[in-house]
Amino acid sequence: MLMDLYQDFFTSNHTDFLGTALMALVLLIGGLVFRWSAFADLKAIKRYQQYLEQQSIDQQQALRRQEWLKSAKQGKTELDQKLNHKE
Repeated sequence: MLMDLYQDFFTSNHTDFLGTALMALVLLIGGLVFRWSAFADLKAIKRYQQYLEQQSIDQQQALRRQEWLKSAKQGKTELDQKLNHKE
């Protein structure tokens, strides 16, 4: 009878230890996965911010190019008008 009680006590403690160890392992793995996911999200956000900055730069360059072309066309028109007036 004493041996049975000892085995039940040892087995229950053993089971509790294994259960606790497995739960700790699951929590550690879950934490690592969450941390990895958070880092991946932060990298994605940084890439998107860089993309938006590049889009802004591209738009500014396109506007400058359009203004330059507009000025060049206006200058050509004025030059043509001056040349036609002299003739």
